[in-house]
Amino acid sequence: MDSRIKIHGKRKLVQSVSVIDFYNQHLVNSFPHICLWKLYPFIHGTKANVYIDHFQSELTNAWEEVSVYPNIFCYYNGDMTNVLISLADMVCKIVNQRLYEKNLFLRSDNLVKIFPELGEQKLFTHHIGNKDLPKITNIHEKKIQLHKFIKRPVFYLYPGRDNKIDKKSILNSIPKFINYVHKKDGCFKFYTPQDLQLIKDNDYLISIDSKNKEEIKTIQNLIYDQMNKKIHSCGIEDLGP
Repeated sequence: MDSRIKIHGKRKLVQSVSVIDFYNQHLVNSFPHICLWKLYPFIHGTKANVYIDHFQSELTNAWEEVSVYPNIFCYYNGDMTNVLISLADMVCKIVNQRLYEKNLFLRSDNLVKIFPELGEQKLFTHHIGNKDLPKITNIHEKKIQLHKFIKRPVFYLYPGRDNKIDKKSILNSIPKFINYVHKKDGCFKFYTPQDLQLIKDNDYLISIDSKNKEEIKTIQNLIYDQMNKKIHSCGIEDLGP
């Protein structure tokens, strides 16, 4: 059996990588859109709303197929602001824990064993395997662009100029903010200078620390003056309950 996988098939110079490198460097990062590609044919209605977590991946044939579908909404930190993405994450954790406890591999027949409360007739699985490689391998080094699929509004958390902030601790300390984003049916990410080109009208620039309010006001004015985009700016404590 060939232990290497061919990638970048749309270039003249085709490369090959080990299975481990393919998994670590590509497949893990591509997970949301590969699942979307596999499951979309089973969705009732071709105009159904689809919610996926943000991902970073090189181009695949799978993405070229699904990117033409209507109503695809991509969330930054979707597990924290979209209930369906959050539910999917919890299900994955339950699957992983139950398989671990029974020392089982991730296979369709084993999923039936770890979910006896559902029964075989109510458990639907969709396998992704070797036959799907032409669709899920990265066919070009070009990155998938998700700008037009991002769920708006986006709340950009401005951490100031400290590059060593503990983002996890910050997120754990602002549940009201995350709940507010959820109520607005938006998503959030930590602001970087590269986001200047991605910000759209009615997005939010949020100061985590009150001392940074003047900085975000300056950025807000810059975005309006140079890009003619009107965004909101405020401190995190100024948002409603």
